[in-house]
Amino acid sequence: MSIKFSQAIDFINKAQKSDEGQNFREAIVLYESGVRHLLDALEHEIKGETAREAITQKCLLYRERAEELRQNIGESESGRIAQTTV
Repeated sequence: MSIKFSQAIDFINKAQKSDEGQNFREAIVLYESGVRHLLDALEHEIKGETAREAITQKCLLYRERAEELRQNIGESESGRIAQTTV
């Protein structure tokens, strides 16, 4: 296993644990770091077409989750602001 790919897996595993623990801000950062490392591994280290396709799909999945968390945090914070200004 390549170094970048291994690092990406570590970031993603930590992101999932943070996500499960409802530490969403940390999860976002970790998902994004994991995706960056996966993309770097795709560019430089991953050669098999099947592996490349699977990793690309996972990148999309992790990016979507990070964006979903970001939107939920934004909605949560705007709700709190609205409650305090009423």
